[in-house]
Amino acid sequence: MTGKVIEVPLKLRRLKPSAIPSVFPNCPAYLSRQETSARESPEEKRARLDAEALQEAIQLSAQSHEAEEKKNAIATFEDLLKSVGGLSLTDFWSMVVTQTRVLFLNFRNQEAPVVHCAVTVSSDLSLAVYVGEMRLESLGSSVLPLTISDFRVLQKVLCDVEEVTKDSAKNELQLEILLKRVVALLEELSSSALPHEWQVEVVKFVTQQLQVLLNKASIYPADFMVFCSLVYTISPHAYRFIRSTAKLKLPHPQTIRRICASYNASPSREQEEDAFLFYARRLASTLKDHERFVTLMMDEIHLQASFQYKGGCVTGAATNSENAAKTAYVFMLQSLLSSNKDVVHILPVAQIGAKQLHDFLDLLIRKLEDIGIRVVAVVSDNNSINRKAMSFFADPPKLSIVYRHPSDSSRPLFFILDTVHILKCIRNNWLNQRNCGRCIFFPDFSSLTETPSVLTASFNTLCKLHEGEKDELLRLAPTLSFKALNPSNLERQNVKLALRIFHSSTVAALRSTKVTLDHANGTLEFISIVLKWWDIVNVKTPLKGQRLRDPFQEPISALNCHQIDYLNKIVDWLDYWQSLKHDAGQLTRETHTALHHTSHALVEVSAYCIEELGFKYVLLGKFQTDSLEDRFGRYRQLCGSQYHVSIRQIYECEQKLRLQKLLDLPNLDATAPCLPTTDVQVVVKQFDVAVTDDDVKQKEAMLPAITYVAGYCAHAAVKNLPVLHAEKTWLLRIGALNWKMIC
Repeated sequence: MTGKVIEVPLKLRRLKPSAIPSVFPNCPAYLSRQETSARESPEEKRARLDAEALQEAIQLSAQSHEAEEKKNAIATFEDLLKSVGGLSLTDFWSMVVTQTRVLFLNFRNQEAPVVHCAVTVSSDLSLAVYVGEMRLESLGSSVLPLTISDFRVLQKVLCDVEEVTKDSAKNELQLEILLKRVVALLEELSSSALPHEWQVEVVKFVTQQLQVLLNKASIYPADFMVFCSLVYTISPHAYRFIRSTAKLKLPHPQTIRRICASYNASPSREQEEDAFLFYARRLASTLKDHERFVTLMMDEIHLQASFQYKGGCVTGAATNSENAAKTAYVFMLQSLLSSNKDVVHILPVAQIGAKQLHDFLDLLIRKLEDIGIRVVAVVSDNNSINRKAMSFFADPPKLSIVYRHPSDSSRPLFFILDTVHILKCIRNNWLNQRNCGRCIFFPDFSSLTETPSVLTASFNTLCKLHEGEKDELLRLAPTLSFKALNPSNLERQNVKLALRIFHSSTVAALRSTKVTLDHANGTLEFISIVLKWWDIVNVKTPLKGQRLRDPFQEPISALNCHQIDYLNKIVDWLDYWQSLKHDAGQLTRETHTALHHTSHALVEVSAYCIEELGFKYVLLGKFQTDSLEDRFGRYRQLCGSQYHVSIRQIYECEQKLRLQKLLDLPNLDATAPCLPTTDVQVVVKQFDVAVTDDDVKQKEAMLPAITYVAGYCAHAAVKNLPVLHAEKTWLLRIGALNWKMIC
């Protein structure tokens, strides 16, 4: 404030009220009437002036904005070229103008020019921002425009990119940009032609982990959630450990439990009538037509009889009694033309009779047929209650290999006893012989057309064979062991120990001229009969015989094949053996009947599948309960390697296994990297062992086995070496060799 008064004249002059004469008579009324002028109050005048000033400012601003918009408007590529001509850029950017694009480039501070950031505007005015080779769609929370129509937008984008790159406070945004670049590179790598499928899966897995890091919220891909659910169902403790190490970004276990609970795959709810075979109905809807032909396997597992309370439910009661369940009958389906195998029902019982088991089995087969599953055969072990339950399908009840089908009387229902159980019974019968040498007396298998001689198979012969070479490094019968020859009661249930006796190496060792033992010929003949029978009935894959080069392990594709002939010959051999009526040294009546029954049933079911059902081949390994026994083993393993488990634990384990089936993932080829060895001389020096003539003479009895192992080692080494290098290194000098020592 200066205190100076400034007088401003009015733009429009006006008369004062006293300037007009009004005291004369006969004047007009407007001249004689005294008018008083109304004066605005200071507040009203101030408001009016402010409003006028605001309107004037708005008008000036609109005019200025219109001029600015017109000045910065970019309608064509030519307008852009005119505008960028006067653009002042910092040292951060280098501008390149071409006929079709305008590029703003930032180079890394290094000798070789490498573009770090780039902002490009094409001839159609489309805008793109790149960091390296990756295009950005946003900078932090701001979305980048796709096109520009205003030159100021381009200036702002250039300033924002420069600020993000230079400002150290934007580390989070820089990290996001780097992660996006890595994800883009990994996606490009996964789409390229990698040599192995498992490598592609590894790249995809790493990409998913980085994408989870990019998401501020925990959002996981669907296939990754399936993978995590499978890992959690296999081992919750392992899943929690992996998650606690922070090596992988995994969803919370509670999330996995909510996903698994939504499937309703627990067998406990199937005990109710309205939910009976709920899982089987769901399974049948996914099966193809050729997968609907199945075998129904049944077996019982012993339980820890107890009532248990968990999650508001009490489990442990038997379905046919108020007492706690002591055993559980488990029913499993196995497809004859695919690898599908699933448990469809678990029946906990305290004690069940044959008629009661037959009624439930009849109901189960009818319900399975109603949902579209065709039951061809029922497979069980040689338990008497199972045989008696199946006999009720005939009228009057009797044991047979085939019955009328409960759902269709024109169709057959075959009954087959488990071949794995029969093999263990044969071994146990032989092991339990009380005569001298634990001998079995059987007719000669090769001369059934005539009057066959009776041969002797001695179990003590195998013990002596093992005793004579147990201290050798290489043995003629490597599968024989003390555990296989002297199993405990629990180990007698292990079929692997039985197969150590019925093995081709045992036959070869007994046939060798270096072995002179009592009853060697009869023992090897008995083992050969059982072993060839086992090779025929244990074919589970179509290419097993081709892979092992054994015609007896090929699938049955015709009724005149050598496998069918051998099974028929087994039936005749058992009939003749039974006619001898030995009082000792033979199979028990149950084992003999089971072997005869199953061999005959497999011939008939093969004929039915090929002639009636139109199968191209039949895999006899599908007609056994090996898959069900494996299921029992998984139950016990998931329960902490306990033998006696409760029915609640079985329900929980089966639910986990069903979830692994429902949450199926493609199999990956797991191959380990192998480093080839090309410098053979170094290897030879490292493992150089001097062998003298005395050493050869001392090991003369073992030379066939040593030569076989050495030949395989040479074959494997030559196969893995380069061709030219192998020809120079491995030479065989044929001279005066003593072939008799290895023949």
